[in-house]
Amino acid sequence: MTAEFLVAAAVFLAAAALTFRALRARPAVRVGTFVMRLPDGWYEAEREPGAHCYRRRVEGSGELRVSLQPPLAGRVRSGRRAEQELARLVAGLGADLDLGERLALTSGRCALGVYATALCKSERHGLLQFWLIPAEATVFASYTMGSLDAVKQDLAEAMQIMRQVELR
Repeated sequence: MTAEFLVAAAVFLAAAALTFRALRARPAVRVGTFVMRLPDGWYEAEREPGAHCYRRRVEGSGELRVSLQPPLAGRVRSGRRAEQELARLVAGLGADLDLGERLALTSGRCALGVYATALCKSERHGLLQFWLIPAEATVFASYTMGSLDAVKQDLAEAMQIMRQVELR
């Protein structure tokens, strides 16, 4: 296992743990599955229980990890509220994983309604991006940078992928 894989796994698992902690008191619901539309050159990498990992077929590609969580408490219909939920989640991760400086926190529209995304720059991990899509199930994703040469295209295509996620 590479150091990049271990960092990506640690970031993702910590985020999922924080999400589960926040949702622990909620009744159990069937989460379902999601549909990913991958651009040419992307593939599903080795899986972990509860997570799907995607990479581009280029040297130094970063990793996009996506999971489904139970829905957030209360309806999240606005980008601003989605940003607040993601900011809370990322703040909790930052304390545990040295996520560095948050460069951006934005929201927009996607196939499932609204999404929020946060971009962080860490001296230890490089660029990290997180997505939260609060739909009938919560889609949570994290991107961990690979090489500097691949990160720009990785991030652009990861954003495209996340805007097109659908639930079944």
